[in-house]
Amino acid sequence: MDAVRLFVYGTLRAGGGLDHLLTGQRQPALTQPGWSLYEYAGGAYPVMIPIGSGCVRGDVIDIDIESDEWCHVESMERRSGYHLTTLSVATLTRTTVTMRDGIGQHVQDITLTDTEVGEAITFAWYHADDDGIGPRVENGDWIEHEAMLTPEAWLYRDARL
Repeated sequence: MDAVRLFVYGTLRAGGGLDHLLTGQRQPALTQPGWSLYEYAGGAYPVMIPIGSGCVRGDVIDIDIESDEWCHVESMERRSGYHLTTLSVATLTRTTVTMRDGIGQHVQDITLTDTEVGEAITFAWYHADDDGIGPRVENGDWIEHEAMLTPEAWLYRDARL
């Protein structure tokens, strides 16, 4: 198995419209600064462009580059105009600890976050002057942003899927 770490940030991310195309275990991740996320095609899907000083939220997934799953996703992304590139990402591991007092009463939950920086590959957009690019997704999180899309964008997105 020739596995690579793939960073996904839009429809392939957990909760995205095409997340069923990738079956491996996902780990939350964040790009290192230097990337911006934009709406594309009226908000139907995102493009990540290597400009600015922002970070983009996504998932890292290990995938076998000789698998049918990889061949399908890579073909789909390249046909759409994305380019495969390498970037630095911080993977996030969250652990929640419940604190109790001496008589067993709940006091508080504490979430500890461990961060490990490493490399991954992703499908980025290098056509910054493309007329289809819409507004910047300010928070860098497509899943949160998608929840606020207009009904027209949802219709376009569903027709495309």
